Amino acid sequence: MKNFLVICLMGALAASAWAGTSAAPSKVHWPYFLGAQDKVPRKSLACPDVPPVGPDGQAWDVQASIKPPGPKVLDQFSSPALFEEIQRARTPETQIQRFYWHTTARGLHYCHFQDLEGNHWYGWESAGGGFNWVLWKGHRFWWHDPFASHWLYYFQGYWWRSDGQQPHLIQVCLDGEYYACDAQGNILKDMGQDGSGDIISAPGRYQGDRRGGHGGHGGHGGQGGQGNGASNPGQPSQGGGQAAPAAPGNP
Repeated sequence: MKNFLVICLMGALAASAWAGTSAAPSKVHWPYFLGAQDKVPRKSLACPDVPPVGPDGQAWDVQASIKPPGPKVLDQFSSPALFEEIQRARTPETQIQRFYWHTTARGLHYCHFQDLEGNHWYGWESAGGGFNWVLWKGHRFWWHDPFASHWLYYFQGYWWRSDGQQPHLIQVCLDGEYYACDAQGNILKDMGQDGSGDIISAPGRYQGDRRGGHGGHGGHGGQGGQGNGASNPGQPSQGGGQAAPAAPGNP
């Protein structure tokens, strides 16, 4: 009887865990397919280090996030009405490899960083902890998946894979997994279930497929919402930028 109760309890816990895992939608927003004019970051481009101090100028211990940034902040950055504000805020920030903190009218603290190649990065601490960097390049925001080694670009609330695109076929990242979808945004299949070794995901921490050299991240959220990654970003800055010393080893 005791063993039976233990088995029932284990089954209930497993069912609860699976119930908490959100299923992928059958349809997402129609994608934007990259063209020859689009500037894709080179694969070897590395994100800056996490700023050594926070927006208050105090040293902090924050780790880089492995999760794709959610739409809450990206939608703010993607607002065309605020584009000129963020441009004006960064105009006097001519020193490369320096961290400049700003605060938006909505109270968001974000950091601006320009690397040695002239790339402009924008970073912030996520609500759930961890620090996010996104790259502004070719009139859109980019995020680098540190495990699957893909560059993803932001469009209409979702992150889309830049490489391997085919006519009318593209991959979108949902909850840490990659899904193939058509030009209308209809989800076709989970790329982690096709046996090619592209993505292996599971609830919780990332589990990688070492054979294929790719990976997914279990339990990632932050998808959905509406935002236009093809539009210019912008955020009003309160009181100008605060420069923090560059950490050694930044690109």
